[in-house]
Amino acid sequence: MIIDNNANFRRYIKKIINWPAYGYTEITDVSGQEENLRDIFAQKPALVLLDSIEILQKSREDGYAGNIIFISRHSGVTQAQKAICFGIEAYLKRPFNKREMAEAIDRINKKSGGQNVRIYNLLTGRASAPPSDADRFQVAVARFANSENRDNFLTSLRENTGTYSDFAFSGDILVLLLSGRALMQHFKRFICENGSAYELVSAALSSETSSVADLPHLYDEADYAIRNFFYYAENPTLLECADIDLCKQQPGECDAENIEAIYQRMHPHLIGCEISEITREVNNFEDMLRGSGYTVQKITSLCIKLLHTVNRHIGNLYPDSVSNSAYEDALTAIGSSGTLKQAVSHILRHLSTISNSIGTSEHRHIAERLCDYIDRHYTQPIKLSGLAAEFNYNSAYLGRI
Repeated sequence: MIIDNNANFRRYIKKIINWPAYGYTEITDVSGQEENLRDIFAQKPALVLLDSIEILQKSREDGYAGNIIFISRHSGVTQAQKAICFGIEAYLKRPFNKREMAEAIDRINKKSGGQNVRIYNLLTGRASAPPSDADRFQVAVARFANSENRDNFLTSLRENTGTYSDFAFSGDILVLLLSGRALMQHFKRFICENGSAYELVSAALSSETSSVADLPHLYDEADYAIRNFFYYAENPTLLECADIDLCKQQPGECDAENIEAIYQRMHPHLIGCEISEITREVNNFEDMLRGSGYTVQKITSLCIKLLHTVNRHIGNLYPDSVSNSAYEDALTAIGSSGTLKQAVSHILRHLSTISNSIGTSEHRHIAERLCDYIDRHYTQPIKLSGLAAEFNYNSAYLGRI
C-alpha cells in the first residue's frame, strides 16, 4: 500500500520496484486525503509506504501492526525520531533511488525469513491455501524487550520444536501460526519455561480453529489482547484468549484534552518539589490510562504529550531546568516501554529530575532573600515562624531551605 498525495510519486514507486519478486502481488495506492484510510489499515496490508507523521500515528493508534516504510521530505532528526517512536521498519529521505528502496524492502523480508508476506496474506484472509495438513490452528503473538531477544527466542524455538508453520515480525512483536495440537502444546510449554530468559514482555495465544478461514479472526483476537491487556500488567504472563472476554474493555475517559488539566494539578507540586504529590498525580494518571481501553500506541502518545506539556510550561518559567537531552532520553524510554508501569516510571523519573532542578534554583533564590532580610533586621528577634509569615511560605518548607 502506497499512501501519498502526489499521484505521480505513487506511480513512480509502483514502477521502479519489481514488487512480485519480493512477494507483493497486489499493489494499491491512495491519496493521504482519503477518508477511508482507517478502513484501508483495517485490511492489514503487509507493507505500507507513507510520508505523513499524522497518518503513521493514526495507523498505530487504530491498531495496525504491519511493516511501514516512512518516506520523509524533510531533513533533520526530529521527524525521524517521531517516526521511529511509532515502530517503522525503514526510513528513507527524498530523494532516494531504486537501490535504496529495494534494500529497505529486502531487509524487511529477510528479517522475517522471507515469510512476512505469506503469513500476513493468511492472517488477513488474502490467502486460502492451508498452511499445512494439520486439523487445528492457533495464532500466537509475542512481544519482546528488543529484536535481539526476539531473534534468539525464534532460533531456540526452531531448535526445540523442529518446525512451525509460519512466522512474521513487526517491530518487537513476533507472530506465529501454529499448526497441529502437538506443536501448540509444545509452544505453550516452551514459552512458559523460557520466556523470561529471552526478556519476553507479553504473549497471547488465540483460540483454536479447524478452518483456515478463521485465521484472520484469531490474529485479530491475539493482536488485540496483547495490545490492550498485557500493557497494563506489571508482571505479564501468558494469556490465553479463550479464557477471557475481550469485550470487557470500555472506551477511555483520558484524552489529549485532559492532559492540560492534569498538568495544572501537578504544577504547584513541581514548583514546590513535593515528590510524593507528584507521584500521586502520576499514579492517578496511570490509573486513568489503565482503565481506558486504549491501544498501546494511544497510551504512549498520551504519555509523551504529558511530558511535552510539562516541558513546554516549565521551560517557559525555568529555562535552565529542562535539559533537551534528558527530555529526548525520556521520550525514547517511553516509546520503547513494554508495559504501562514502565512508561509511567519514566515519566515520574523525568518529572522528579525537573522538580529537583527547579527546587535547587528556587531554594537558592529564597535563601538569598532570607539572608538579605536577616542582614537588614539582625538587631531584631527573628523566628522561623516570623520569616514564614513575612515571605508567605510554610514553616517546614522554609526550615528545609
